[in-house]
Amino acid sequence: MVQRRLIEFDEGWEYIQKGIGKLKRILEGLREPPFSSEEYMALHITIYNMCSQNTPNNNSASCKRRNIPGFDEFGLACFRDLVYDALKHKAKDAVIDEREREQVDRALLANVLDIFVEHMLQDTSSYYSRISTNWILKDPCPDYMRKAEECLKKERDRVSRYLQSNGEEKLVEKVQHELLVVYATQLLEKEQSGCGALFRGNKVDDLSRMYRFYRTIRAGPHDNYMEYVTNCFMDHSLFQRALKEAFKIFCNKTVGGFSSSEQLATFCDNILKKSGNEKLSDEAIEETLEKVVKVLVYISDKDLFAEFYRKKLARRLLFDRSRTLARKNQTGFEKYLRYNKNAHAGIDLSVTVLATGFWPSYKSSDLNPIFNLPSQMIKCVEVFKRFYETKTKHRKLSWIYSLGQCHINAKFELKNIELIISTYHAAILDLFNASNRLSYSQVITQLNLTHDDLVRLLHSLSILYYKILIKEPDTKSISRSDYFELNSKFTDRMRGSRSLSHHRKVLGHQQLVSECIELLGRMFKPAVKAFKKRIEGLISQDYLERYPENPNTF
Repeated sequence: MVQRRLIEFDEGWEYIQKGIGKLKRILEGLREPPFSSEEYMALHITIYNMCSQNTPNNNSASCKRRNIPGFDEFGLACFRDLVYDALKHKAKDAVIDEREREQVDRALLANVLDIFVEHMLQDTSSYYSRISTNWILKDPCPDYMRKAEECLKKERDRVSRYLQSNGEEKLVEKVQHELLVVYATQLLEKEQSGCGALFRGNKVDDLSRMYRFYRTIRAGPHDNYMEYVTNCFMDHSLFQRALKEAFKIFCNKTVGGFSSSEQLATFCDNILKKSGNEKLSDEAIEETLEKVVKVLVYISDKDLFAEFYRKKLARRLLFDRSRTLARKNQTGFEKYLRYNKNAHAGIDLSVTVLATGFWPSYKSSDLNPIFNLPSQMIKCVEVFKRFYETKTKHRKLSWIYSLGQCHINAKFELKNIELIISTYHAAILDLFNASNRLSYSQVITQLNLTHDDLVRLLHSLSILYYKILIKEPDTKSISRSDYFELNSKFTDRMRGSRSLSHHRKVLGHQQLVSECIELLGRMFKPAVKAFKKRIEGLISQDYLERYPENPNTF
């Protein structure tokens, strides 16, 4: 067999270049004679032989054994080192420039930042760790918190412009950790400007801001110390017992006159309420309740917790499902009113009848001197009692006014406002239909309430958030010498929710929703689908109206 001649690379490459050059000129339509069959075959054979010949310096076998990367893997590595890393650093620098209030190409950032989310999160931690170290040394607590609030607002805005919405929680957690968690103790305990100084100086806005920050931060003492016991001390029984005894001491202290059992039950109630302040996902609620169970182990009065929790559960069931519970009785009551013209109640009444053995015991009142109901309510109660006696004569109704709820259409100078208040509050306000000004002694005489109960009710009507009554003198406590009159210029503070539309006058639907999401973002993440329902509710209450020429404009 004739052995093929070895073609050296330089020789073969020169011949191939000439052939490729000729082929290129032919394809571009230049004056070039076509390949002869001999030229074509010689070019083909040269290329084939160079690709298939075994050269003396061929180390492919040893290269394969040493796991040298292939062309695809090597190309990706080159792209990562030469292109991806360079872009990553430029994107990071651009974000830092924007944080430092320099002009950047935001559209370009929006196109590339989704690729670098994880790197951006790491850089975010480094950036805020660096600036928080400087702030905590030179800034008082209120200034530090204002800066932190501004940073959180800008980061949320940055997420809305550059990243997908699912990246917001991770980014905000990084910023919160570096600005608020790392220096929490130093910040709250600053001698001249910390939490104690804010209370002494009555700095309401700063205290409110502090609460907003730290109420959403989940890591607490139990999580931290349990991590020490688990990871550092290998779950040793001695450390577990020490942790349990320490937590039993402060978990059973009474704070502000409230036991730990009551506070824990109230916390659970706030988490589980459908109308709670914090809109948590099912997973977050489950996680929070699991932590409550862990803390409950340290509570001594577990029976007391169970009783408080039982009562709050009953209230949630009553107010969340009152229509379902009352539907059967209500249907029969309405039928009774239709067929008994003399039994007109005068006002709309809905009653829920509870079986004593299945519900917690409450302080109840019949129509006796304990509490004097307004005449309109007395008539309603009497009508329902007569109806109930047609159903059964072997049961006695005990009225629980503390669970009652009244919807009142109150007429003030500025506008009519629907008030949703308790039965006791409604009875107090009804007194001002007959008199513009009443003394404390007149109110307590006409309603026949206890001093403690009346103080609590008047305090909520004249001193707290909604000042429906004006108190003289204007102090922060209720005394027996006080006088009260109806606040005719009262306007509900929900009007603040109109500040956006009142300031802008006219807003499109999409713009209204997006700006509301931005405003609410610092408190919770609102569901977009819920906005349509709330907008319709505000229209029905005359807070908004549709633009006549465009239904999607308000």
